[in-house]
Amino acid sequence: FLKSLSIFGEKAPPERLKELIGIIEGQADLDAQFDVSDADHIDRLISCLFMAIPFFVRGAPGSKFLNYLNKHIIPVFDKLPEERKLDLLKALAEISPYTTPQDSRQVLPSVVQLLKIVTGQPSDRLGEDFSEYYKDFTER
Repeated sequence: FLKSLSIFGEKAPPERLKELIGIIEGQADLDAQFDVSDADHIDRLISCLFMAIPFFVRGAPGSKFLNYLNKHIIPVFDKLPEERKLDLLKALAEISPYTTPQDSRQVLPSVVQLLKIVTGQPSDRLGEDFSEYYKDFTER
């Protein structure tokens, strides 16, 4: 709806994009303490992240979302409902190209830990035969 308004449309100035991101951040309730058992807040956060992506692409700042994910979501990722984990990972992946270098450096250690959780650390997978995956990966 907001994208269809002329003040937020394709040629909207940067200050309007910031204003719109501020509205979306308010809907995501990024100032609230995160409760891993609050499914409504998790769903709202994911919806708002996906809603904000087109504006990040156009240069709107995503720092507040990224900082919230870094401080509140990633540390408890393994406790999140299974059905929401993939959506959060997708949203994080989609906003990552539009982050500032400073935000990227700040969130990188958390993302590395998250990758270990999501993919399984090598120590968890000793004795498995990965040759088929390696061959498939190198032939692409």
